[in-house]
Amino acid sequence: AEEKKATLEEQLEQERKTHEVIKNGLDEKLAFEAGAHEATKEQYARLKQQFVEMEARLRQELASQRATYENQVEQEKNNFIEMDAEHRENIGSLEKALDVAGEERANLEQGLAETRSEKVALEEMKVISEEQIKSLSSTKGNLEDELMALRAKLKQEEE
Repeated sequence: AEEKKATLEEQLEQERKTHEVIKNGLDEKLAFEAGAHEATKEQYARLKQQFVEMEARLRQELASQRATYENQVEQEKNNFIEMDAEHRENIGSLEKALDVAGEERANLEQGLAETRSEKVALEEMKVISEEQIKSLSSTKGNLEDELMALRAKLKQEEE
């Protein structure tokens, strides 16, 4: 935007210099011809009028260019403000999503810790169950031995 402004101001300065050179040349020429010929006074008036009209056109064109430039700058400023607001909104959404993801991670970690605790408890129950199975197997063996002894005793008594 500043470059455009500088370029427009440089163009304006160049046109002003060109205008000044043309004006000075016209003034000199008109002065010479007005002094030399009475009939050229009308020509001088016409040229002067053309000069005034050209100067008015240049000023109007410059004002139009300046207005266009200022409108562009304002539009770019508004676009930037709008983009900035969108970016801030996106950042807010991302921060919220990050918070939610953090909460989900914490919940998953808690669930994992609970699962590990349950696994440890199940392994302890397995060890206890294995010990109970061994104990029951031993008891079964003892009962079978007693049963065999009782059968043998019963057989002896029957004989």
